[in-house]
Amino acid sequence: MSKFCIKCGKELVEGTKFCTNCGAEIANENTQPESTNQEKVANEVNQQVNQQVNQQQNYNQNFNYQTNSYAQNDTEEKVRATVKKIFGCEINNNDDYFKVEKKRSSCIYAIIGAISVALVMIPFYDKWFWFEDGFEKTLLHIMSVLSVVTIIAAVLICIFSLIKYFSYNKEVKMYRAANPTLPKYGANLKVTIPVLAAAFVACLILSPIMEDIDTKAYNVYHDKGSSKSVSTQYSDLVEERASGEWQFKYTIKEYVNKFNKVTNSEISVKSAELKKSDKLNSYIWNDTGGYTMITTYSDNDKIFAIDFNVDSEYYEEYYDDIVDTVISAFSIIDDEVDTDKIEEMLDNAMYIKGYQDFYCSNGIKYMVDCSESSIDISTLPEKMSPEK
Repeated sequence: MSKFCIKCGKELVEGTKFCTNCGAEIANENTQPESTNQEKVANEVNQQVNQQVNQQQNYNQNFNYQTNSYAQNDTEEKVRATVKKIFGCEINNNDDYFKVEKKRSSCIYAIIGAISVALVMIPFYDKWFWFEDGFEKTLLHIMSVLSVVTIIAAVLICIFSLIKYFSYNKEVKMYRAANPTLPKYGANLKVTIPVLAAAFVACLILSPIMEDIDTKAYNVYHDKGSSKSVSTQYSDLVEERASGEWQFKYTIKEYVNKFNKVTNSEISVKSAELKKSDKLNSYIWNDTGGYTMITTYSDNDKIFAIDFNVDSEYYEEYYDDIVDTVISAFSIIDDEVDTDKIEEMLDNAMYIKGYQDFYCSNGIKYMVDCSESSIDISTLPEKMSPEK
C-alpha cells in the first residue's frame, strides 16, 4: 500500500520513515501509545458497569413503584367493593329491579320504625331517681336507659337507611328511564303514616303522665324526711328549757373547742362577729364563699342552731371540703348521725335547683335549703315533747 508525504506530496513505499524528496518524518497513523489503549479499554469497561448498575436501579424502582401501586389499588378496590356491597346495587334485569324496589321501601320502613320507637321511649327518660329501691325504680331505670339507647339507635338507623335509600333510588331511576313501562313500587304510606302518627300521639300522652309520676315520687321522697324521724328517743343530745323550748347540751365555747379539734380549725368565740338580742346571740365567722353561724340562748350560751351558708357559685368548687366540715360538725352533736343521708342531701343541693329537704334523728333536725344565691345547711333541736 502506497503512502504520500504530507509535506511535499511525494509517493513513498510502505514502511518509509523519512520522505526521500524533502526529508520530512513520516508518521505511522496506525500506531497508538500503549497507555492510551489501556485507558480506552478501562473507560469502556466502566461505562458498561455503570450502564448495568443504572439498569438494575431503574428496574428496582419500577418494581417497587408497581408493587406499591398494585397494593394501593388492591386496597382501594376492596374498600370500593365493601361500600358497594353495603350501600350499592346493580339492576341488570326486571327481577333485580323488583328486588331493589323492595329494599328501597324497607329503608323507609326502618326510618319510620326507628323514629316511632324513639318517640314512645322519650317520656321514660330520667323518671326513676326519686323512687325508693325496688321493682318500680329498677324498671323505670331500665326504661330510662333504653330511651337513650333507642334515640341513639334511631339516629344511626336513619343515617344508614337514607344513604342506602338514595343509592337504590339512583339505580331505580336509571333503569326505569330505560324501561318506562315498568310499574312503580314504593313504601306503603297507608301503614307507615298511621304508625308514625300513633307513636307521636303516644309520646304526647305519656309525657305528662310520666312527669306527674316523677313529681309524685319526688313529693313522697321529700315528705318521708319527717317520717324518718326517730325523735321520740331524745336521750341526752338535747335539753328542754323551762320555757318548753329545746337546746343542745353544748355551750358555744364547749362546741367550738370540739369543732376546732375535729376540723383542724382555729375559730374562737372572741374572733366571731357577735350579734345580740334579748333572747338569742349569733356568732358569725365569715370565710371565702360563705359563713358559719352558731346561735345560742342569751341566758346560758347553750346552742340553739348551727348554720353553714355557702354562695352557690362556690358550692361545687369547695364541695368536698363542705361535706367533710358539715358532717364533722354535725357528728359533734350526734355521733350516730346518718352521714349517708346528710351527704345525699348535700349532693342533691348541687344539682337540683331550689332543692329543700330535711332529716330528723334523736330529736335533732338537719336541713338543706337552696336559693338562687346560696345554700344553707343547718341543724337545730326538733320542736316536740320528749317521750316520758
